[in-house]
Amino acid sequence: MVRKSVAVDVQLIDTYDTLIRNVELEILHKARQHDAITLHLLRTIPGVGEILAMVILYEIHDISRFAEVGNFISYCRLVKCPQESAGKKMGSRNSKIGNVHLKWAFSEAACLFLRGNEEGQRYQQKLAARYGKAKALSIIAQQIARSAYAMLKGRQPFDPRNKGRDAGALASNWNAYGRSPRTRCPAQGSSTTAALTANSTVAQGSRSPSI
Repeated sequence: MVRKSVAVDVQLIDTYDTLIRNVELEILHKARQHDAITLHLLRTIPGVGEILAMVILYEIHDISRFAEVGNFISYCRLVKCPQESAGKKMGSRNSKIGNVHLKWAFSEAACLFLRGNEEGQRYQQKLAARYGKAKALSIIAQQIARSAYAMLKGRQPFDPRNKGRDAGALASNWNAYGRSPRTRCPAQGSSTTAALTANSTVAQGSRSPSI
């Protein structure tokens, strides 16, 4: 009876996998018709596959909605925004402001970015030694989001060939955003920060779990 029950469960899993994959392919087909260029650009980011690219594409909707990169990463819940009242800081409890799906997508991309990426893992270890493991991963997720913002604004793909302090993506564009990583919202009028520093060797077609 146990074997029969397991066999039924396996058949159900296979059936659901087929159904889910068919839905994913249909959505991917529609996404390519809707905005093939943006979808392609997003898939050049290390760690971003079909599912993450579609999540980011449809949750962003239009990158021109965000005047600055700080607005974008705040919307992605990748910074701690201060809670203020009458000009006084009341803490930083506004953790639920923004888009939870983008936070998940860029956090997932950060994990996949590190998979099989020795240089990226060394960078994570440096961040972890200074900030702790959880915050180090959050910083990488934020930097990937910054890369996505610069890429979509400039309509250019991710460039993994650049090395050095501003390496990772669109090095020429990073001068406008600064260099040192931050995990809080920038002050109004200040420059925003951080570029990926790891040269990636992650395969571009890696799939991630769907929501």
